[in-house]
Amino acid sequence: MSSLPEARLQALPQALSGPDTHLNHMLGNLNAEMLGLRFEVAKQPMAVSWNETVEPKLPLELETEEKRLVHAFAYLITTQKKSTLRLEKMQALYQKYQSEDLAEMLLTYTLTWHPEQADQLGEEFLNHHPDSLGLRLNLALLALSRSDSDKIPDLLDGQLQWPLFQALHPNLASTAVNVRIFHTIACLYHAHQQHLQEAVFCYAICRETNATLQELLTLSRALERQITVSESWDELLDWLNP
Repeated sequence: MSSLPEARLQALPQALSGPDTHLNHMLGNLNAEMLGLRFEVAKQPMAVSWNETVEPKLPLELETEEKRLVHAFAYLITTQKKSTLRLEKMQALYQKYQSEDLAEMLLTYTLTWHPEQADQLGEEFLNHHPDSLGLRLNLALLALSRSDSDKIPDLLDGQLQWPLFQALHPNLASTAVNVRIFHTIACLYHAHQQHLQEAVFCYAICRETNATLQELLTLSRALERQITVSESWDELLDWLNP
């Protein structure tokens, strides 16, 4: 899918009060490349590049009624409404086309209405669509909602840096969308592990790959929730402004 599951992002807890609503003010004109140089040598992240020159994925050649079903199901996801009949029709449509996009929509719906089934369904989908970052993001959000962020590295195949993850998925292009979704997952993980510098680095990449304001606020809030003392902010500010 070309966008992040907004409903799932917005369902995360609201931010605690902090020195800023998100990190844009703190970063100023700093970009990810500049931040990478501020890490200790042993911890410096690998350089990340992206481009939009990759040929876009061709859409499914759906029949008219199938298109209407997909649009109606997308509306259910956006508005968090429930329809067993449309779910069953979407499941049949997925069996017909085995589409990654349809799998992501089905998992997003399942996370809202049948979260107890989401782990198994997500694993089944990932077996068929191992390059899907949308599936991985949904499962990462589920893990965070259960306070189980330790599962996230496994969802990224044990690789928290994009070049290493991409090496395991050579068919996954370095588009801005893919890079942003990967670093959204990594940022949420680092924030919950209180790896502040790594979280800010991932946030900066998300910002540079055209994340929406809502997406950036979600990441910033996740980081703010993990910082409860002013000294932590002071340390982060010292790192950003040596």
